[in-house]
Amino acid sequence: MISLTEALTQLKQTLPNAQAVEVDDILELEYDVTAALKQAELTSADSLPTDLKKLYDALRYIQHISRLASAHNWDGFDSIFYNWSGDEIEQTMQVLAEFADPIYPLLQRAYQLLHVIYDIQPDMNWATRQYETSLDAVIPDDIEIELEDTQEKLDDLLGLSWSKALALYQTAMS
Repeated sequence: MISLTEALTQLKQTLPNAQAVEVDDILELEYDVTAALKQAELTSADSLPTDLKKLYDALRYIQHISRLASAHNWDGFDSIFYNWSGDEIEQTMQVLAEFADPIYPLLQRAYQLLHVIYDIQPDMNWATRQYETSLDAVIPDDIEIELEDTQEKLDDLLGLSWSKALALYQTAMS
C-alpha cells in the first residue's frame, strides 16, 4: 500500500490538464480516481498538503456526482435506494451536503420517502435481499408521483453539479 499523499501525487501527474477538461470529460475521471485510490492507504485527508486536499475533495465530489448521475441515467433516480447499500447512500449524501450541492435536498427527501420502504441497511442493498420482489408492488402511487417530480428536478440540477465538479477540478489542478 502507498500513502494517500503518494497516491494523489501520482494521480495528479496523470490527470488531464485543468484547462483541457470539459464537463463531458469529468465522468471519465471517476474510473481513474477509483483505481488510484484503491491502492492507497485511506487515512484522514485532513493532514494532506493544501493542493492535494483540494484535489482529493474535487475527486471525491466527482466520484459521487458521477455515480449518482450514472444511476439516475441508467435505472432512474430512485434506483440508488434499492441498488446501493445504506453506507453508499450515506457517503454520497455526506459529500453532497459538504459541497452544498443543489441535489442534496432532493436526495434527502427521497431518502425520507424510501428508507422504510426499502428497509435501507448499511451493508446490503434492497435488490440483493428482495431480488424476487417487483419494484412496482413496493412503491405506493403517491410516493411514485413525488419521485417522478424529483427525477425531473434532478435532470435540471445535474448540469449545475457537473459545472461545480469541473470548477473544483480546474481549481485543484491549476
